Amino acid sequence: MSQQPTPADPQSQPDPTTAPAPVQRWEYRVVHININNDAPPQPATPEAASKKLQGSLSPEFIKREFPQMYQQPSNQQKHPAAQLQHFLNLLGNEGWELVETCQVGGLLMFFFKRLVNQQPAQTTGQQTAKGKDEAGTIETNEAES
Repeated sequence: MSQQPTPADPQSQPDPTTAPAPVQRWEYRVVHININNDAPPQPATPEAASKKLQGSLSPEFIKREFPQMYQQPSNQQKHPAAQLQHFLNLLGNEGWELVETCQVGGLLMFFFKRLVNQQPAQTTGQQTAKGKDEAGTIETNEAES
């Protein structure tokens, strides 16, 4: 009695009607923070701005015209960790995922990634506008008799 070959397992064969899985595309964002232990920058003053402009505008004029720039700083400054947490949460809300941190000299580098939003390929079988215009059109090449 001869044994006939059996067909291969149908689950192991690729299905020709199934489209290949779409390729995931990523976008990246790099943010750096200066971590040198230098003294933090002092808030701007109208006097310093006037001096920088070589006295062309008086400190009083600068303070009056740009009050939002020279308001008294709040005594309730956020701790650097709270500021960083707020920043990371903002990026997280935009879909960014923190994937790596590293230090380069005096900079702390943060590497983020997120999926690129892609328009799905047209798989519904609907014709495009061009296809609809051409549908049902018959070209004729009749010679006049």
